[in-house]
Amino acid sequence: MTSEGVEWFETTNLAALGGDLEAKILRDYPVRPDAPVLLKPAASLGYPLDAFDAGVEGRVLVWFGVAADGSIVDKEALDGPPELMEWVLERVDRLVERPALVADRPVRGWVALEVHFSRASVEEARARAATEQARSAAATAK
Repeated sequence: MTSEGVEWFETTNLAALGGDLEAKILRDYPVRPDAPVLLKPAASLGYPLDAFDAGVEGRVLVWFGVAADGSIVDKEALDGPPELMEWVLERVDRLVERPALVADRPVRGWVALEVHFSRASVEEARARAATEQARSAAATAK
């Protein structure tokens, strides 16, 4: 896993998730929280090295429900390369920093993410790190 090359965008567009999922969310997650589920940084998800090495990149659309205790109670990957969909689903339980809040009290909430995996971003980050390492080594050698 590499922490570079992954970014995500949250969406609250229920229509983008499809009618069945929209109905489930409206039924099972009816409370509008004062504060939404708080997530850890995208780097905590990471980019699977085997997918990176195989040239797999793209966007995964995933949604998940979060219980008041912060545990994942529902999850589904809706679109994306199969290898990356599986990767994201196996790791969504690591993403929650804090559940949703109403009046500072934890409540059930849900999250929908577009997770983007970019090989170019990983390569750029690696090139920057190599340049910095070379500069540091040159400065130390002086």
